[in-house]
Amino acid sequence: MKRVIIVLGLLLSSLMNAQSDTQLKAINLKGAPRNMNFSDSIADRFKERARMPLAPITDYLIISNRRDTTSIDTTLTMSLANRFNTSGRDLFDRIPFSNIGRPMGELVKNTPYKEPLLGNSPLSYMIFEKDDISFYRTPTPLTELKFLTTQNRGQQADALLATNLSPDFNLMIGFRGHRSEGHYAFEEVESGSFRTSLNYTSKNKRYQLLGFYTYHDGKQQENGGLLFSASQFESGDPQFGDRKLIDMRLSDMNHRIVQRAYYINQRYKITEQLYALQELHYDSRYFQINQKGATTDFGETLISGAIDDKHSVGRSDLSGGLEFQNKTIGTLQARLRYLRSGQYLKDTVLTEELTQNRSTVYNDLRAEGVLYSKWGSVQLASEVGVPIKQETEGLYVDAVASVAIDSTISIKAGLNRSERLPSFNKVQYASNYLPYHWKRQTFQPLVKFNRLYATLETEKWGSITAGFDRIANYTYFAAIDGAGLISTDEKLVRPHIAGSPVEIKYVEYQGSAQHNKWTLDLRARIQESGATEAYYNIPKIILRSSIYFSTDLFEKAMFAQIGLKAHYFDAYYADAYHPVLGEFYVQNNKMIGGYPLVDAFINAKVRTMRLFLTYQHVNSSLSNNDYFAAPNYPYRDGVVRFGFVWNFFD
Repeated sequence: MKRVIIVLGLLLSSLMNAQSDTQLKAINLKGAPRNMNFSDSIADRFKERARMPLAPITDYLIISNRRDTTSIDTTLTMSLANRFNTSGRDLFDRIPFSNIGRPMGELVKNTPYKEPLLGNSPLSYMIFEKDDISFYRTPTPLTELKFLTTQNRGQQADALLATNLSPDFNLMIGFRGHRSEGHYAFEEVESGSFRTSLNYTSKNKRYQLLGFYTYHDGKQQENGGLLFSASQFESGDPQFGDRKLIDMRLSDMNHRIVQRAYYINQRYKITEQLYALQELHYDSRYFQINQKGATTDFGETLISGAIDDKHSVGRSDLSGGLEFQNKTIGTLQARLRYLRSGQYLKDTVLTEELTQNRSTVYNDLRAEGVLYSKWGSVQLASEVGVPIKQETEGLYVDAVASVAIDSTISIKAGLNRSERLPSFNKVQYASNYLPYHWKRQTFQPLVKFNRLYATLETEKWGSITAGFDRIANYTYFAAIDGAGLISTDEKLVRPHIAGSPVEIKYVEYQGSAQHNKWTLDLRARIQESGATEAYYNIPKIILRSSIYFSTDLFEKAMFAQIGLKAHYFDAYYADAYHPVLGEFYVQNNKMIGGYPLVDAFINAKVRTMRLFLTYQHVNSSLSNNDYFAAPNYPYRDGVVRFGFVWNFFD
């Protein structure tokens, strides 16, 4: 971690020095006398620089790995406020644990994935994944600073610098540091995430290159949840108002996750209509659990003494092909894709059954096609992947058609089908704790996900989506006893395949209404999973509403939003969290929810700075201490948090 910080500092320093020297030389060429003394020269040059006009904000471009381009946005919206958190994502469908940076319970868990998860998704959400990295094109250096308070000792700070070393070569470098001690004992979280990306275009504009590198190192304590939930938390006993006094199940267990990834995306213009494409993405990560001494809660151990489990996974994704552009057809891509996935287990935790299977390698070869077309008011985006050699992925189809009725109303419909292995830790796993050993490659079928949906979008009334999902071979963690019933014994937790398909029906609305300076922002989802609630539990209703007053302050120097936000989901059997596996598993013993989480907030904007002041869970003092993110894992108590996002364009 220290090496990463040192390298980041050196790079930032060199980039700023190089940029300053370039700009000073440019100013000097405009006529600054060369015989003035050094201090006068510097002062005059910076005065000249201050008089230079800045480029318009629309010239600061952000590019995705699909080469979609948008300009940087410094406006203050509720969408940004909802994403201003540790993960940088809207948490409408999540319920966080008490400490910031810990896992989050799922309120919606039927998200389709194009490829298998590498493993332990509850521990991975703070990683910068492939789609989280952006590429930049900036006329002057762009700096973005983010700061967010955490709980007790610690904070989160994220610094990003994007600059052009030449008009055709743009570089981004950033680092995010996070630490939060938490209010309960033994739940501290800390991590460091480094990222850098480049965007290069040749002088003749025929060759384009996008690339990035990321490194993440995170650590979190596992306290196992409340030991005496009823007497020390739910009772509301005032002597446990200091949450550090509450007894936790574990005091010496830690999870660590380390990830490295790099990405190269090349594009070469052969003719006016034909392009050659090449893409490479490599991602490796390992999950490690350490414990000073084993506990009987999780069964017998293979080797007595300390626990040191390590599960490594990695994937290389290489593709190449051609792109054809035509005004009638649109954009058509055809490519060949090779996937090599690996799973590696630590020698010292292998039983005799797994000794010969320390490492497992999967190879997939696929033919894929992509089509983007537009005919008048109709747009079509489709992608198809067909396996040639299949081990981890099967057929993939994604198609979306949208029709613009007029400038304010549009209709969109789509379908998705994907076939893939579940996360690799559900296929094979080994631990020093003997109950957690399995090898399932020979009988683990691909999970088959199907989705149909339609969306009506209106400028005035918002959007409403109705959909139907069907999941065959759904694979989940659960503790099932000898009678085939869901048990609370954590030693029995292991992967299982649902005997019948899971079917989810849902309707979701998102929109806002405004009257004078008042705004009501609403998002609601109604969902049900049919007769599969024994192993697929989700709340039937999720609501989030914000009501706020917008006004200008200090002679219009500041724009502010002042209001309340409430998040609610009805009671349901939420999945429990397993500290050894770092995964959620099915339980039908304790219900959580049926309780509103209310925040009071002030959001403000001053020039290019957005500020966020929030009193989270303001109604905690009025509750009966029955707010949980998962069984025995409370949601956070009332806490005041502050943060900002600040952009500099020079």
